[in-house]
Amino acid sequence: ECSNARKLVLRALDSKIAQQDDAAALAAIRLASKLANNLIQNPDEVKYTRVKASNQALQRSLLKVPGGQDLLIAMGFRTIVIDFEEHWAVAVSPLSLRVLQVAAEGLAHYEQLVAARAEQKAKARSEKVSGTNAHREQILAEIEADKAARRERSRLMGRAARPESVAE
Repeated sequence: ECSNARKLVLRALDSKIAQQDDAAALAAIRLASKLANNLIQNPDEVKYTRVKASNQALQRSLLKVPGGQDLLIAMGFRTIVIDFEEHWAVAVSPLSLRVLQVAAEGLAHYEQLVAARAEQKAKARSEKVSGTNAHREQILAEIEADKAARRERSRLMGRAARPESVAE
């Protein structure tokens, strides 16, 4: 059961969630990780065993992201209705806690991968901008050098056109 859950978690992360833009992927991974870790650390607290499907953070960060529902299901969450309201819930058992532990490990790994990818993109973007600025500065310096050379040539040409006064 745990190895199958691991495969399903990694499949949801690899084929869907990690393919999104880095901010959306990180938000989904971090929320799923928070849900898993809260349950692992507090298995007896009912407030961590379920979350309303209408929860804005859950909707925005996980359910609206392709693969988010697959990830929740792979982690052991199921939809249930309580007082006419849909919830995502986990039935706490030693097996479900082990599945959540496996999921938390996979989530931590993918969080590092996506964060590193985002950092690399930001670094490349920064280098491109600074490279563009350096290139611009180089061109401006060349323009100024060209202006100075033209002024000097013009000054020298002006002298050559006017005959020097002959000393008597």
